[in-house]
Amino acid sequence: MSRMGAYQLARAELDAAEIACVTGSECELERLEKAASAFEAAGGYAIDAKVARVLAGLGFETEEFDQRCDTFSGGWQMRIGCARRAATPLGRLPGCHRPTADVGTSVSVRGQAC
Repeated sequence: MSRMGAYQLARAELDAAEIACVTGSECELERLEKAASAFEAAGGYAIDAKVARVLAGLGFETEEFDQRCDTFSGGWQMRIGCARRAATPLGRLPGCHRPTADVGTSVSVRGQAC
């Protein structure tokens, strides 16, 4: 599995564990801790920081990081493409908050496709 694949799986599990942590039960907290550890081991926090630096450097505001790509004008979408190439060697940004999205669909700026 590629580094980005490991990141995306760890991000999806962390997001699911955060959503499922409703009552703060021991089981929920254990799942959340395990997911956070796996995310850290996959380099998730470093990848997120790099993506944030690249997006900010291209003029995106923090509030726009999770905005859908199709809500931006063509010029901003070109910047998103530049961010993908600058942020990852594979030309794809990690951090897709819609893990079931197919490549080629419109997802968030930090997502896989635009």
